[in-house]
Amino acid sequence: MTDIARALLDAAPVCCCLFGENLNIADCNDGAVCFLGCSDKDAVLEGFNNFSPPHQPNGQKSETLFREYLAEALKTDKIRFEWLFRRADGMPMPAEITLVRLTLSDGFAVAAYARDMRECKAALEEMRVVEKELKRAVAAAEQNAAAKTEFLANMSHEIRTPMNGVLGMLSLLQSTPLDRRQENYVLKAENAAKELMRLLTDVLDYAKMDSGIFNMDAAEFALEEVIDELRAVYAPKAAAKKLSFEIELEKGVPLKLRGYPIPLNQALFNLLYNALKFTEKGGITLSVKQEYRSGKIITLHFTVKDTGIGMAEEQVRKLFTPFLQVDNSTSRRYGGAGLGLSLTRNLVNLMRGDIWCQSVLGKGSEFHFTAQFTADASDDSGLPHTKYLSSKDRFAGCLALLVDDNEINQATAGEILSAAGFSVDTASNGKEALEMLAQKYYDAVLMDIQMPVLDGYEATAAIRKNPRYNKIPVIAMTAYAMAGDRERALELGFNEYLTKPIDPAALYAALQGGVKRN
Repeated sequence: MTDIARALLDAAPVCCCLFGENLNIADCNDGAVCFLGCSDKDAVLEGFNNFSPPHQPNGQKSETLFREYLAEALKTDKIRFEWLFRRADGMPMPAEITLVRLTLSDGFAVAAYARDMRECKAALEEMRVVEKELKRAVAAAEQNAAAKTEFLANMSHEIRTPMNGVLGMLSLLQSTPLDRRQENYVLKAENAAKELMRLLTDVLDYAKMDSGIFNMDAAEFALEEVIDELRAVYAPKAAAKKLSFEIELEKGVPLKLRGYPIPLNQALFNLLYNALKFTEKGGITLSVKQEYRSGKIITLHFTVKDTGIGMAEEQVRKLFTPFLQVDNSTSRRYGGAGLGLSLTRNLVNLMRGDIWCQSVLGKGSEFHFTAQFTADASDDSGLPHTKYLSSKDRFAGCLALLVDDNEINQATAGEILSAAGFSVDTASNGKEALEMLAQKYYDAVLMDIQMPVLDGYEATAAIRKNPRYNKIPVIAMTAYAMAGDRERALELGFNEYLTKPIDPAALYAALQGGVKRN
């Protein structure tokens, strides 16, 4: 080896050993001496085979396997593999070896370059430990999320079930002969119960959003139906306070949309509720206009304007913070948990929109939000709203099967159905319902979800398997109100999914198109 070649070999910052065509070690550099922890090159050259354990981790003999790699390198020019060394001090050292065939004037040789892998192996092991811990953390988080979902579902059911009975019985009580003082008591009790139900709903909805389990799929809906529902709820309330209530729909706004009707309805409901609560004179206006449109993508701008107490600029800045009242004195006077507007902001975010407020203290407020939808290029705005026959006329002579294990719920829903003209049979579980369906024809089935013996999901699945019942509408009436419950119910064959407390108007609307007497 020339002096230049020797200098280059020793100057290499890695371990390098040279092997001849006979596969025996012929030379090494200073890097090899340091790499193997030896005193000099002679120690490396004379005892090279001693710097490996008798067997490699794969069980093969080290000396035999290394010679096989050398022979392969002479044929294939270059190979790379992992190797376990044992240094002069006895410490094991994992390494990566690269064998390269060299062409010399008097034949061939193989250069072996070795790289210490101890730090790399330690880092990989640390990464494995971290990965294992992350997997444990993810599993724990998923388990926790599942527990939260189950807890919220149970809480929703346990809260809504008795509230359904309370509101239902108060509604029925109002239809009985009462003197003026009794009517006043019942009305106040009903208003208090509705406020409690609204508060409980806000708390549950906030908990669902905070847990990341409030989600839903996009659906097609009619904007006019959303507006009609809001008008039906708030026009009488405004009239009772001697307030004007107007809804302005800009010409050209499409009525058939695809998006998230439930968040839209809830957001408008919350804003109108606040407007009504904080307005003593004047009126409330809901307006809808087109903000932006590109092809089928449309952004609508909703505004709820009132002539109420208004807010100062500092109060407006705090509006959308959860649990924070803009003014403690306002809270004491008007009530509320400070969740409504925070929930509304989250609902607007679900619809890919923004929300903001403009207000003048003592003069009123304007709440604005945008929401994104898709709509067909052919605009159907301006079509007249659908008109329906009265519920009593529509359902006279029809027979309904009401399936619920709660006697109060049976009585409440039964009275609502009877008021619409239905004759009603009751069953306490899905098994009883199937037995009764086998005996007579029903125009509609109202099905609770959680019941003993056979629950609503199982019973409805069985109903849909029988061609005889194929045209009978089955409507879920449940205290469960978690994300995905509605979708699951519709997939299993329910025609509609209503949450308790049951709104008679919503129930009649659900039955309107499905009940057809044979």
